[in-house]
Amino acid sequence: MPVILFAAAGVFLCMAGANAMVFGLFFPYLIADRLPAEVLLDQAAVGGAAVALGVAFAVLGLAHLATAVALSRGARVAETCGIVLGAGMALLAFGLAVALLVSVVAASAPTAVLLPPAVIMGLAAVAYGAATAGILRGRNGPI
Repeated sequence: MPVILFAAAGVFLCMAGANAMVFGLFFPYLIADRLPAEVLLDQAAVGGAAVALGVAFAVLGLAHLATAVALSRGARVAETCGIVLGAGMALLAFGLAVALLVSVVAASAPTAVLLPPAVIMGLAAVAYGAATAGILRGRNGPI
């Protein structure tokens, strides 16, 4: 199960990163037009931020894919990488879910907009936690 989770998340993150880079390079005006009027950012700044975010997502996706490959091959360092990445992502997803739920309670945006991503982040936290626990249960010796 951890291999499938890391591989699927890696593909998703790489695709999201590539999309963010494309939008940042070729369509920054689509992002800039959605910002409030009081935000004083030009299209180049918004595009640069989208490209930087896309690169970060792609690198995280490649880390997921590398961990999935290492786990499937039984590499010695694979368990450590899987535990660190899985636990970190579980905490990140949990934190995002809590932040989204707080925004729902504070009514900072319509519930229909914030509740679905909150549920998805909660499920991602559970999946990453289960994958990390599975790696810990199946390890052979110290990490």
